Parts: sequence; C-alpha cells; structure tokens
Amino acid sequence: MRVRRDRRCACLSGLILLWTYGAATAAMDCNPDDVELEKNSAEQKIVLLLRMATASMPARRITESGSAEAKGLLDKARDEAAEAKSAFEQGCYAQASTFAAAGLNTASAAFRSGSDTNAAEANKYGDLQRRVSSLLDAAEKQDDKALGVSVEEVTGMRRQLARAEQLALQGEHTEAIPLLAPIADRLERRLVDMFDKRTLVYSKDFASPAEEYAYLAEYYRGYRLLLDSHATRDMQAMADVLLVAEESFNGAKTSASHEQWADALEAVRRAIEHCERASRVAGIYY
Repeated sequence: MRVRRDRRCACLSGLILLWTYGAATAAMDCNPDDVELEKNSAEQKIVLLLRMATASMPARRITESGSAEAKGLLDKARDEAAEAKSAFEQGCYAQASTFAAAGLNTASAAFRSGSDTNAAEANKYGDLQRRVSSLLDAAEKQDDKALGVSVEEVTGMRRQLARAEQLALQGEHTEAIPLLAPIADRLERRLVDMFDKRTLVYSKDFASPAEEYAYLAEYYRGYRLLLDSHATRDMQAMADVLLVAEESFNGAKTSASHEQWADALEAVRRAIEHCERASRVAGIYY
C-alpha cells in the first residue's frame, strides 16, 4: 500500500513540474490578472484536475476499461486541463480557473459513467459518510467521560472524515470507505454501551414528575441521534418505527407543556420503547 501511494505521489510531482516549467502551447487573448486570490484559486483547481484526470485511481480504471464514453470524457477533461495550464502560464488566472472548473466537472462525469461498480461504491460511501456525520454529531453532544471517547479523539475523527470527503471528491470512494468504517463501528459501540448504562440509571429517584420527564426526554433525544445514523434508504422498516416514536414524543411534549405529567411520562416511555424496537430492527445491539 505504501509503495502504491509513493508511486502516485511521484507521478503527481512530475505533473506539477511539467505544468510549472512547460512552455505555453496556445496563444491566449487576455489581460493578465494581478489578483493573488484568483491566482491561488486557479492553481489549486489545476493541480486537483491534473491529479483527477491523470494520476487518480478512477482515471486509471477508465484507461484500462473498454468504456468509450468514459474515455472520451476523460480525454476532454485532459484537454481542458491543458487549456487551464496555458491560460495560467500567461497570467490569465480567471480564465484558467474557468477552464479548470469545467475540467473538474468533465472528469467527475467520466468517473460516474465509468462503471456500475463505481456507482455502487459511491452509494456505499454516501451512506457511510452520512452515518459517520450523524454519529459524530451525537458523540459531541454527550459527556466525553461517559462516552469513553475523548474530545481530542472526536476532533481526530472529524479530520479523518474530511480526508475521506476529499478522496470522494476525486472519485476515490474505494479508498475513502476504509477511513470511515472504523469510526462508525467505534462510535456506534460506545453510544450503544452508554445508552445501556443509562437504562440502569433510570432506577434512581426523581424529585418530581417534571424532573423524571426531563431525564427521559433527554434520553430519547440521545437515542434518536444514534438511531438516525442508521435510517438509510435500505431500512424503511426502521424508519417507520422511528416515525411512530417521534409521534409519541411530540405527544409527550404537548402534555408536558400543560404539566400533565402522567400523560407526558407515559408518552415519552412509549417513544423510548419504539426506539428500542427500532434498534432491534436495525440490528445495532452487539
């Protein structure tokens, strides 16, 4: 794995050197721009486009495949990269940025048309990315000691999520998925364990029905954050149960607003029971 990445870095370095020192091949009718921000933006887009269209894994898959449509789009993206590079070398940064943006769109279209396997991996990544984002949101709302995951670890997970999103932007969903799977697994296990322990705490004494309701309402909200991370398009049965749970919780809130504590407690307990049922449907208890 390390050798493959090193080769890719070497390839990308060669591309950057070629772009930096290569002679312009086409005349460009423009007034050279003297805007540093435009220059930096164009440079970043061109480097990303060169990597996507030449050195990325999806580009290599297309080159090795028999898809004429995907190859044609990839060739077009490379032509747009050459136009962007030529404009940049002549100081036409706004035009270079426009050419590069067009090339990025073309390369993305090439990757999408490359194969059904790519589409399946993209869908798998999308589900996992949404799941991890939801789990991180849930984790950040919990006490780090009770959760067993430190603030620093959550920050590191956010950085890993950002790296995965950058890979996905380049069409490298196969490489992005392994970055997120361990995060999802760990956070899910920690949250489930924490909620199991909270259930035991429920035996404590409450000073009033209002205090008991507040405790159970917060428990329900935390439970939902965990379960919502699993509510993907492939789990309609779970989504249906969660809809009933939310209806029960809305009823609990209405009763609580009128200080009808007996009705509020009954409704919020019913909402939690539906969450427990949804967790069994999802199979997330280990």
